[in-house]
Amino acid sequence: MPSAAPAILLHSLDTQQGVSNIILAMTRRDVGKPAFSLRKKHFVKTHALSLLGTTRLLSRSDRKQVNDIKNKKLKDVIENMTIGNAISILAILLTLLIIWKATTAKIEEIQLKNIANEASKYIDKEREKEEKMMQHFINQSNEDIKQIQNAHKKGINQMHNPYEQYTNQLQENRNIEPRKKLKEPHV
Repeated sequence: MPSAAPAILLHSLDTQQGVSNIILAMTRRDVGKPAFSLRKKHFVKTHALSLLGTTRLLSRSDRKQVNDIKNKKLKDVIENMTIGNAISILAILLTLLIIWKATTAKIEEIQLKNIANEASKYIDKEREKEEKMMQHFINQSNEDIKQIQNAHKKGINQMHNPYEQYTNQLQENRNIEPRKKLKEPHV
């Protein structure tokens, strides 16, 4: 009748704590004796390392044995998979795809909003510049119009009031210094 120790070992290998305990037990020595016999130690070592996912420390034959165990487990999972399990896995994958699409769409939406905000700020700045320039041109043209109107009024006043123009001319002539008269020589 087979010993119950391998079954207990396999049961304890299913948990991380059990794997740690077995690896510690493999390296521990009580009064110079190993914790397991060599055969049990080899089995425990290969199985524990296969559960931990590390095969680099094993020899080539041990690695092949570990890979065979992994492949057998994968085959068992695929063979025992029912339609319900497959549908649930597909549903999970579809959910993950939808979540990924939604997050990328949200990120793109945020980027588009940022671009639109920057564009509207730029458009507002340009509009303010154009309004300032237009206001400057309007003010300048109003001043030009006032000058033209003032000159026009002066011209009309001079045309309609020749007497005033004549008196102004006389006044300007009086303001000119008279020439000095030469003294007549004494005879």
